[in-house]
Amino acid sequence: MLRLALLLLGPSLAAAQSAALFDGGAASVDSTATRIELESIVRRLAAPGLGGRAPNSEGSAKARALIAESFSGSGVETEEEAVRSRLTRRKIGTNVVGRIEGRARPDECVYVIAHYDHWGRAGGELQPGANDNASGVAVLLLLARRLAAERPDRTVVFLAADNEEGALLPTLGGIKGSRRHMREPECARERVKAGIAMDMLGGRFIEGLDGRLFLFGAESSAATQALAAQADAHRLGIYAIEPLGRRVPRGDYAALRDIGVPFIFATSGIPKTYHSPEDTPETLDYAFMKRALGTLHE
Repeated sequence: MLRLALLLLGPSLAAAQSAALFDGGAASVDSTATRIELESIVRRLAAPGLGGRAPNSEGSAKARALIAESFSGSGVETEEEAVRSRLTRRKIGTNVVGRIEGRARPDECVYVIAHYDHWGRAGGELQPGANDNASGVAVLLLLARRLAAERPDRTVVFLAADNEEGALLPTLGGIKGSRRHMREPECARERVKAGIAMDMLGGRFIEGLDGRLFLFGAESSAATQALAAQADAHRLGIYAIEPLGRRVPRGDYAALRDIGVPFIFATSGIPKTYHSPEDTPETLDYAFMKRALGTLHE
């Protein structure tokens, strides 16, 4: 299991074998109910009525409302944050930020990040974005619910980021929502202790590698490397998904790396439905998603 006690409880308690990921014991949750909840969130985010959740669209606003509703229902403080073009200052997206105030070290924080945007339509066809990344958002929202009940020692920030897909042309002013947020994080930069970025947790990859959780980037610090070693997952260096180097990152983990924050990037891989109309809720493995949620929490 992935235990971040060192990051959230501090060194004095890090060695406690019974410590859960974000402090406090993991709540007992019926596995069937958890699978149903995960699927329900994915289906709502990937519904045709949300139109593929392109930034600044009506579907994007509906997705934000769903996320904010879930945060609020879990007792998580919530606010929206505009993402603006670096050239024109035009609004190009909106982040949803959830926050659980730490009990003992509220000025120190740990981030959990998943982007909620997708492509909308491409080639005239709807891109539902169930795996990419309604799956990651579903896990983020249930993590928030569990951690809100446990009240960690350090502040936990949940960043549902916008514009991950549409920030491919930074020379034209594009910027990922996660990168915009981490320029002004919820606590002082030097007090951001670590972060987990999640993308495509639907459990589908390629034949023979379905149903596996991959953790990239734990080598970013000795602490994250040691913690990832305890997880029921496959560990790889971040270089494995950056063939062109760090100038072409493959996810929101880059926003953490840019400011020197240790990170772990969690994913089940890029399946054949990637960026296609076939990325639908029916293609995901919700039993795997439930296991991934447990690994990242317990």
